[in-house]
Amino acid sequence: MGQITDDHTPVILKKLLILVPGYYAGYYLSCLIACAIAGVDFSFGIPFDFAAFDDFSFGDGAKLAPWLAMVLSMVPCCMLLVFFVAKSVKMAMDYAVTLATLHLAVSVLVHGFGSAPTAWVWWLTLVASSLAAGTGAEVMTYKLVDLKDIDTGRGDGP
Repeated sequence: MGQITDDHTPVILKKLLILVPGYYAGYYLSCLIACAIAGVDFSFGIPFDFAAFDDFSFGDGAKLAPWLAMVLSMVPCCMLLVFFVAKSVKMAMDYAVTLATLHLAVSVLVHGFGSAPTAWVWWLTLVASSLAAGTGAEVMTYKLVDLKDIDTGRGDGP
């Protein structure tokens, strides 16, 4: 029998079952923070409101809150989730991009198949923040997990 590794389908699905609910829990927490910063009322539709990115302005709190929530959910939340759940440099970017792609699909489902995000700010934010989350998770995994001192038992370590 072969050895089960991180890139086997059951392992990926098990990790996605942890990542997806965790991602949306982090997204809604990010929404609460973003709404408090922007001074707007919280709404459960904010994570999926890509129409708020049309005619985007940092001065408009109603448009700033969804943008800030997306950035906060992808960069710190998604990055930390991928780091703690995936624990693989090789798979970190895959999980971050998968979460971004699933978010796109869920957003389109919420708004109906006839609509899709058209604002360049939405796309730029999603792509840049998912790349930042994947890269951050890769670097954290590499530095904090893969480069740990290896105990050789010879007593010559630090």
